[in-house]
Amino acid sequence: MSKLAAKREQLDKYYKEVSTIILARQNPATGLIPASVAVTAHGDYRDAWVRDNVYSILAVWGLALAYRRLDDEEGRAYELEHATIKCMRGLLYCMMRQAPKVELFKNTQSLDHALHAKYNTANGDTVVGDRAWGHLQIDATSIFLLYLAQMTVSGFKIIFTLDEVNFVQNLVFYIERAYRTPDYGIWERGNKINHGEPELNCSSIGMVVAALQAINGVNLFGSRGGVGSVIHVLPDEITRNYTTLHSSLPRESGSKEIDAALLAVISFPAFAVADKSLIDRTRNEILKKLGGRYGMKRFLRDGHQTVLEDSSRLHYEPHELTKFENVESEWPLFFTYMVLDGQFRGDLEQSEHYLRKLNSLAVDSSRMETGFKLIPELYIVPREAIEREKQHPGSQERVPNENIPLVWAQSLYILGNLINDNHLSPADLDPLGRRLLATQPKLHYDTVVQIVLLSESPELQAKLRTYGLETNTVEDCEPFTISQPSALRDAYSFLGRNEKIGLTGRPDRPMGTLATCKLYKCQGRIYAFLPHFMDRGEYYLVSDNDYLVSFFEQEIAFVRNHWMFTGRPTMCVMLTSEMIGAIDGHPATKDTQRWRFSPSSSRRNLMNFMMSLRSSGVCNGVRVRVGRLSEMVNTACVESMDFLVESDTHNVHDWHGILRGQHTEPKADVLKMEQEIVLTPGSTRGRSVHKRKSMRDNSLATPLIAPREPFLLREHQESQPSNIDLDLTKDPRSLSPQRTKKRGASNATKIDIPDDNDVLSLTLGDPKDVPKAMDLLRHSANLYDQVDLLHYLQSTVGLEFEVPGLSRVEHLLEEVYTKATQLREWSVSRCIASLLKKTINSLTSNLTDLLVRQKPITVGVQPREVFINNPKNPQELSNIIYDNCSSDPREASLVQEVITYLGSFIKSMPGIFDGIMRIRTHFFIIALREEVSTIMRCDEAEALEHLMDLSPFEMKSLMRQVLTAGDHCGPISHALSPAKDWNAQTPVAKDGPTEVIQLHCDLAKKRELLPGAVQHVAHVGSLGSIMPSGGRWIRRRKNDGAVNRVPSNFYPQVWKVLSKTKGINVGSGFLPSDPTISVSTPEEFNFALQVENLLDNFRDPAERQVAVECLVVISRVEERNPEIELTGASIDLPTLIREAVGLFWVEWVSEQSHNKLVSKDKKQDPQMQKAIDAVIKTPLGNMFPDSDPGDKPPIGLSAVQFHAKQVSAQTTGISFHSRREASGSVV
Repeated sequence: MSKLAAKREQLDKYYKEVSTIILARQNPATGLIPASVAVTAHGDYRDAWVRDNVYSILAVWGLALAYRRLDDEEGRAYELEHATIKCMRGLLYCMMRQAPKVELFKNTQSLDHALHAKYNTANGDTVVGDRAWGHLQIDATSIFLLYLAQMTVSGFKIIFTLDEVNFVQNLVFYIERAYRTPDYGIWERGNKINHGEPELNCSSIGMVVAALQAINGVNLFGSRGGVGSVIHVLPDEITRNYTTLHSSLPRESGSKEIDAALLAVISFPAFAVADKSLIDRTRNEILKKLGGRYGMKRFLRDGHQTVLEDSSRLHYEPHELTKFENVESEWPLFFTYMVLDGQFRGDLEQSEHYLRKLNSLAVDSSRMETGFKLIPELYIVPREAIEREKQHPGSQERVPNENIPLVWAQSLYILGNLINDNHLSPADLDPLGRRLLATQPKLHYDTVVQIVLLSESPELQAKLRTYGLETNTVEDCEPFTISQPSALRDAYSFLGRNEKIGLTGRPDRPMGTLATCKLYKCQGRIYAFLPHFMDRGEYYLVSDNDYLVSFFEQEIAFVRNHWMFTGRPTMCVMLTSEMIGAIDGHPATKDTQRWRFSPSSSRRNLMNFMMSLRSSGVCNGVRVRVGRLSEMVNTACVESMDFLVESDTHNVHDWHGILRGQHTEPKADVLKMEQEIVLTPGSTRGRSVHKRKSMRDNSLATPLIAPREPFLLREHQESQPSNIDLDLTKDPRSLSPQRTKKRGASNATKIDIPDDNDVLSLTLGDPKDVPKAMDLLRHSANLYDQVDLLHYLQSTVGLEFEVPGLSRVEHLLEEVYTKATQLREWSVSRCIASLLKKTINSLTSNLTDLLVRQKPITVGVQPREVFINNPKNPQELSNIIYDNCSSDPREASLVQEVITYLGSFIKSMPGIFDGIMRIRTHFFIIALREEVSTIMRCDEAEALEHLMDLSPFEMKSLMRQVLTAGDHCGPISHALSPAKDWNAQTPVAKDGPTEVIQLHCDLAKKRELLPGAVQHVAHVGSLGSIMPSGGRWIRRRKNDGAVNRVPSNFYPQVWKVLSKTKGINVGSGFLPSDPTISVSTPEEFNFALQVENLLDNFRDPAERQVAVECLVVISRVEERNPEIELTGASIDLPTLIREAVGLFWVEWVSEQSHNKLVSKDKKQDPQMQKAIDAVIKTPLGNMFPDSDPGDKPPIGLSAVQFHAKQVSAQTTGISFHSRREASGSVV
């Protein structure tokens, strides 16, 4: 027999198998395939699930491709090909009947508007109600799109009409926001207890990444299609999903620390992960935690179809999840993924290993008259073997359930055999080449970003030329057109629009930086668009050029890191007269100079920066090329927009006008804050601003400014002293425990205004002194008086009140706001922005950047602390901030800055967030204040004023310093003098959380340095020199505690401690062992959030960090000393820490009493003695948290361990029982 005849014979056997098991079940009318023929207590499998249908038809598609290789004379390739097309079109038909849901969902992401997950096999009707099933399964829609693209590229004609093309385009809009859309996932249950609570699932997001990447640019009509049948995906939507996936793996979701479904994401069929190390890590985690002899568990503590499950209800009670541990059902399905994974990676040993396992697990179907091996859905532990299996996992024989075969698994099993028998190659099943993503070199590091510098007018162009900076005007770029990003957004709103099926096209969402870095061609014209942060209709005057440079550098780096397209990214930068005015600046005088951490801002002058781009060709490590647009076109990435001409918009003819942005009429509106460029509400601007209908992100340039009217209030005179003395009552939620007379405004409860020789006392909200306040306002020439008086008027008569002879209060606040930004008075700018409730337009984008990387946000402070776990629209987020940031009127503005800075950091430097589970904005501000207090050696109130007066760039630099604080043990004299620049404060030895480590320091040497150090102590508040570690460790712990940073593997350690006690107490907070341990697994995200909620009860950041280290010590004591047992009702962390502090204090005082520095035999330095006396009065506040983690007991956190065996269960709720005492070596 010839080789060709032998191959045909083998394929005929596969044809018989596919026909008998799969095609025999395919409905002749709809083309749909039931998941199985079984009807069990767990459900009716005769319905057609979208996901199961796609997987089931893959074997048919693969066999059709295999027959293509032969000279098929019997028409089987044609038959199989059209059976595949019929199935895919059947699914398309079912979904198109729900087009109204697609239209609603792409704007709302509501559960009620989700496409149904399963349909009636016979007629394509829905089978259950919208709320009767977990229909929102984004992975199901995504895998349909993924294989629509793969099959189309392989030559299958699935899509017939432009109506269908438009619907598919809208399916892209349907799934593209998966990174922010919780769904029910592949197992249709959301949270693992199946209470109907959806959650973000990596298996869904990964399939979305694959679908968006695969279908982008695919012509659904194949080689004979035109521009109107091409599917378009915006690159920024791919990037956000991609980033979310890579930042979350190997975790599946909040309630599932790992899931075998991720095999489909890291390998066949999605190939959605490009990081090979992350792929290996995820695969190894799955095999380690979920692998078994009969298949793999879906996820830990999965009770589905086990004999212990109560099949009368769909949900589980929290306390019962532990009973499923070690007896979860094992699914052979996942062995089929491992077979294909090995084949696609070239690991034949792996594929053959799992094929042998599958062959042994397959059920012989000879008794079913098919004669083929069938793959069961799952294997379960019989009831009589449950206890033995729990005691010795993997020791007992399992039996298959009734659902034989699971067609999904059978299809993949057939595909694996076809490849193994050399009838197919991996390339046949992956014509798009997705399998190569993880193996191809990362070329984006060689990306050259092209930059086109533009001037808004010929006059500005001439002025810049005198400085040596060559630019072009918009007219110089002809015949190319430069437009605003809003024009690109409006053009894309026509994409996918179809009136017949009620689809409106792309929702009104801003365009990302990656989208605007492409050039676009429409009807023979080339269009370039300013980046979203350069939209002239969306920004106001930015007066902090240093921050502009910083943001611009980050955007260029972002483009370089995420550019995956042919051609170079091209960024157009519009320079304006207002920016040049800001560059000229105003020389600082003795009267106007303010305290700054970075006085050499001229080094980052915006114009000098732009000039350096051309001369150096490098920007922050990224290769750039500066030139004319006409020189860039040949190497740029150009995308066609001719789909506009063929779109369903017969009433639109002037596409050139749309792409120039001329179809949208500008309208006047209140100027709002911008996003990344200026994060402070203060920014120089005019009295009124014209803007387009939708405000988006900020800009490197300035808005269109109307001619400025004369100021109504008197100009600020620095030489005139302030006439307002602020006397604030103590607010327990305040950023500072007390406030003294400061130049900035606040939400003062009482304002004392000296007027000549009289003192006018004003109370916010009390209108009795409004006339006197208005009179003083007319004569005041001090900016701080003006803002305080306007604050008082705003609190009493409101923003709409007309001040006689002047204007409305709101108008006057806007005027002072303009003057404050011109004078770089950032504290005043922040205050007024909060009083006017200004909001950074793209704040929601920054929030989303944090949330998609699994960093929840909190706003405010207990008891009004609000947790934000899901993206919000601008109005919702604004309301949350202004309703919960009332302790200081500037806090709301600073919270917006914090969110925006963190959003930019997490995109460019995600590593500095290691160990941070959640971001509490109020405590981030506390950390910033503490850093200023440490460097300036001032009290908290003064530090807060210094903080509020920082420019945006200085604030951002300070925040970066807080996030990257390293631990070190150097000469203590280093910390005694204020540094001149944020970037040169202290040597950073290590980024990341405070660890409980073994560290050896020469304490004797440190004490020898003490006398000299004390001579430099400026006041009693500077106590660092006589602390155990010179103030370093308390500074580090305050930072880590404020930013909620914890050591690696912290939460699993807490889980182990919690599993051996009744719970953990922190004040009024209590984390019970039951049901927490029953519901959660050690590395579960939801458990980590519970621990964070418990630690929130610590108000002092340093004490919180001490508690974190205490828990780590307890865990390590138990881990390294197995003979030690934890007993007691619960662990009372504050009591345990207090007792440890007591022991430490006794030891420290005793040590100091014998120290030569306090010896009575020698003359004592009075200043030193005064400092020591002050320290002795506040032991917990400074001394204990400053102890070195590496010092021997009772110094440092080892004191907790040293003391633990001495504290009774009555006081701490915990005791260690051991036959030998624990030593310091266990830490």
